Amino acid sequence: MSTGTKIVQAALQTLGAHSPIKPARPESIENGRDRLNSMMSDWYDEDIILGIRPLEAVGDELGEPVGTTNAIIDNLAVLLQPDHPGTQISAQLRINATKGYRKVKRRFRTTTIPNPVVRQTLPKGQGNKRFLTDSYIYFGSGDTLGED
Repeated sequence: MSTGTKIVQAALQTLGAHSPIKPARPESIENGRDRLNSMMSDWYDEDIILGIRPLEAVGDELGEPVGTTNAIIDNLAVLLQPDHPGTQISAQLRINATKGYRKVKRRFRTTTIPNPVVRQTLPKGQGNKRFLTDSYIYFGSGDTLGED
């Protein structure tokens, strides 16, 4: 799990807008936090439930599940790029962001399993067979023995 600051700094570093020598401005970090909250809200609206709570302050713990950090960073970098003129999104970053999003979506999207539907009429004896012997035959109500 990472703090919001580390996630935002990693996304900005991916873009080339942050480095240890030339750190990002505090406004950029705050804007990154807002974008991160917005992105996580969008994912929640798409039924991707990561169990992340919105960040109140930049240094708050994000609480992301294991294995989702890189996908969050890459997708946040793509979202932050328009705010930082002179930075470009590489083709590899775009591919990584797309793959990461699909992986997170596949692992954490809630799905409903439909109830099985059984046909109204089944052939006589369907599914009522004895192992290695004659099969049982079940007749519907109102049928009599001996009629064809």
